[in-house]
Amino acid sequence: SEFVFAAGEMSTIINKRKDSEGVLPMLTDMMDNPDSYERTTVARGVDYVHNPTPTALMCSTEEWVHGMMPAGIFEGGFMSRVIPCVAKGKARTLAIPRELDGAARRGPGLALKQLLTAHPSLRFELDPFVQKVYALWYERLHTTEPDDRRLMGWQARLHGHLLKLA
Repeated sequence: SEFVFAAGEMSTIINKRKDSEGVLPMLTDMMDNPDSYERTTVARGVDYVHNPTPTALMCSTEEWVHGMMPAGIFEGGFMSRVIPCVAKGKARTLAIPRELDGAARRGPGLALKQLLTAHPSLRFELDPFVQKVYALWYERLHTTEPDDRRLMGWQARLHGHLLKLA
């Protein structure tokens, strides 16, 4: 089950409010891509999601992340499953940004899905040189502690993020 969620602000999904307490554990569990995810609610009973593969793009400011995220989010499992992208300032300023049409938004993901559907035996492999560079980096990663101990969980999963991106 593929699903994408988007929000204008990260705070609409992840925050310190009581009504969003269940969101982080649910997303954390689903980000490990289990065969099936089960959630029981009083109103609906049991809901099942088979092969969950969540994708999210959440944006915020550095100040908000440091001050408004729920306690323990960095030490827990959620942030170790996230790839943060940091921008210092705006890359461009547009008075009236143009709206992307639906086809432009879906294009890259749809093209990859069509390629894999047309060629189910297609495999992606790392070049031997890249494998050696990755192995050296991996060893250095696991023998170096991060500057901020709250990032240890994230650093422990960094190699997995990198392989998924490759």
